Amino acid sequence: MNQISRTIAFLCTILFFAAESNAQVDLKHALPDLLKNYAQASDAKMKAGYALTISNFYLYNKGYPVALDSAVIYCKQAEMLMKQVTNAQQIDDAKLLNARIWIARKMPASAEKYFNNANVKLKARLGLLLGRYYLVKDGSDKQDMSMAKRYFDMAQSYAQTAKNPSLLISSMIERYKLLKENGTAADSCENYFNSILATCNKYRKGLLAAHAWINRAYYADNADLKIRYFEESKAAALKAGDKAFYAFSLKELADVNLQKGELELAEKRLQDVLQIYKEIDYKNLQFTYDLLISTLSKKGEYEAAMRYGLRAVHYAEKTGTELGLSFFEYRLARLCEYLGQRDESLFWAKKCLKSFEPDTYYPYGVYFKVERENITPLKASGVLVRLKQLIKKHPTIAPDQSFAVALIKAECYTALNKPAEAKKNFAYATEIIKLATVNSSPYIILTQGMAASYTHLGQYENARPFVAMLLRAPQAMIDKANQATIQEQQFKIDSAAGNYVTAIKHFEKAKAIRDSILNHTRLKQTEELQIQFKTAQKDHENLVLRNRNTVQKSELTKSTLQKKLYLTVLVACILILGLMFYLYVAKQRNNYLLKHQRDEINDQNKQLNQLLREKEWLIKEVHHRVKNNLQIVTSLLNTQTAYLKNTEAYNAIRDSQNRMQAISIVHQKLYQSNDLAKVNFKVYVHELIKSIYESFESKINFEVDITDVYLDSAESVPIGLILNEAITNCIKYAFEGVKNPLILISLSFKSTEDYNLIIKDNGIGLPASFDPETCTSLGITMMRGLVEQISGSFNIYSDNGTVISIDFKRVPKTAELNYM
Repeated sequence: MNQISRTIAFLCTILFFAAESNAQVDLKHALPDLLKNYAQASDAKMKAGYALTISNFYLYNKGYPVALDSAVIYCKQAEMLMKQVTNAQQIDDAKLLNARIWIARKMPASAEKYFNNANVKLKARLGLLLGRYYLVKDGSDKQDMSMAKRYFDMAQSYAQTAKNPSLLISSMIERYKLLKENGTAADSCENYFNSILATCNKYRKGLLAAHAWINRAYYADNADLKIRYFEESKAAALKAGDKAFYAFSLKELADVNLQKGELELAEKRLQDVLQIYKEIDYKNLQFTYDLLISTLSKKGEYEAAMRYGLRAVHYAEKTGTELGLSFFEYRLARLCEYLGQRDESLFWAKKCLKSFEPDTYYPYGVYFKVERENITPLKASGVLVRLKQLIKKHPTIAPDQSFAVALIKAECYTALNKPAEAKKNFAYATEIIKLATVNSSPYIILTQGMAASYTHLGQYENARPFVAMLLRAPQAMIDKANQATIQEQQFKIDSAAGNYVTAIKHFEKAKAIRDSILNHTRLKQTEELQIQFKTAQKDHENLVLRNRNTVQKSELTKSTLQKKLYLTVLVACILILGLMFYLYVAKQRNNYLLKHQRDEINDQNKQLNQLLREKEWLIKEVHHRVKNNLQIVTSLLNTQTAYLKNTEAYNAIRDSQNRMQAISIVHQKLYQSNDLAKVNFKVYVHELIKSIYESFESKINFEVDITDVYLDSAESVPIGLILNEAITNCIKYAFEGVKNPLILISLSFKSTEDYNLIIKDNGIGLPASFDPETCTSLGITMMRGLVEQISGSFNIYSDNGTVISIDFKRVPKTAELNYM
């Protein structure tokens, strides 16, 4: 019976929240907040504390085996951080957490290894942990109970040695539970429990007294005793000033009120629990909301139950606590079914199945509801095939699973006209019902399943005894919607048997219950709920994505950190080994080679320095000779002008002189400078202007606004020639009738590598008919060609005079000079 009660928790409640000593579920924290605080923590001690809390969260709040890997990772992170800051308590907590992870993997032998080199206090904690494992182990036998006693004795002994009253009392509480599990006489259990209370009073451990009372309540034989003991637990927690455990005791008390059918009292107490949890900033409220759902469902207030169901899912997804999420989704599927929202019911049922995928337990009862519409003569074979595949993936480990599978098979074989197989599976399901205590929650739920299957198949006589059992059961244990369903089933049974008078009575009762559930006002509320349902559904999906993103980022950061750490250690080891080997092999020959190489290097450096000096003098000499040769040509042209009487020829030779001079200045600057490849463009422009000014002997003002920049010789020559042509044209043609002639020359940065050169005068401007694209004059043609040489762009236009704008990029390296 106990096994059915535990495993059918999916259909009634989550029983592993029953005892705080066994339940390590973190109700206070939300995983996204913990991950954020962990990432932002700068102090190693604080960061290690967050890592331990996150590891515990993955261990107990996720509810599926895969999460254990994340628990291990964060525990390892905490251990690494503890190497920076030694904290004895955190080190012990990390060891105990590692042992819990091994226990969760059902590998107690690995957990036992932490006894080695452990201090006395840690040994007591490990003894309690291992003792609890054997105490609650599935299928516990005498050997397991013997192992549990051994570890509890060890824990008690170590606690006394450590002089730690808290651990001593905890071990006594566990020993009391062991006495109850072994069926020890009531008087002996009573005497031992009184000794626990006496020890609590002796050491003033009121909170542990509350723990003792709540564990006694779990083993009480009837509801009245449970209520009394939970009241004692609540009072002890209140006296100890522990609001969290007070609220927990109150919640357990409300659960008993719910089972007794004291629905108003249960609802009031659960609302008080919610209020306390909110006051102490507990994040995981979904488990309290779940009990409210059950309470309101039994009252027939399905709309309010739906609201709490949506809140339960919201809090589960918001906090990252996936433990129980599938159960809350199942609750919503049932509520939607009661309210006639078939599509929404199927949605939540399928979502519930998806949530159970990573778990070892699979809810075949929910799967039955999803597949039931496919159980027809044409589709039943496919259902059986899928069921067989599913059982291979998720073997049945609990009676409620076997019960649901038997009903699925029975209905499929009935649809396929195989009565013998159907009867065999119905008989198996009936035997499972007999294992449950009469009128208990498992008993009622399983009986409802049998009645529903037989009625669905039209086998009313077979359904009769099960429906009768439900009618005899305490109606406070059954939801309003299920009460209506039972009355409808009895109506069909009586109608089929010809008992029309009693059939009508059951029909009227069913209709009255349905009407009380679905009156006009509630239908309107249901429509509003559907809107809330769809909105909440989208919010849930978005929240899940955000939580997953946060977790994935955190896990990626952890993985990257680990990989970097391993790689760093590996590379360091390789480098150290390589260095040691190299030093060993090369040590003898290095001393000899070092002197020889140093002498060779010194000789080569002397030769290179001599060659470098000779190269620099040679380049300077080349630039000097080029400049002199250009000067000779200029002088020859100057001499030639003395014999010219033709003005055009004179002007042409003078223009050529200016061009020669522009090139000559570049070479002059190169051999005068320490840098043989760069020319100070600002100085160069000033000298070029001076040369042109003297050539024309005209009274023209110049304004020069040039950034202090060094240009490559491959840029300086074309730009110098462009300036020469532009300035010459300005002097010749721009200032006819202009009183104060002015030429503006500017060079500025457009970006790091882009320059803008502007030559502007305040003269008469370009003729109206001037078209720069079709102009074939020598000056314009030369400027265009020179601009193309430096990969620039050329633009000429009028703006209160003539403006020549040239954009060009810096030459990346010194290129050959090209004089066109």
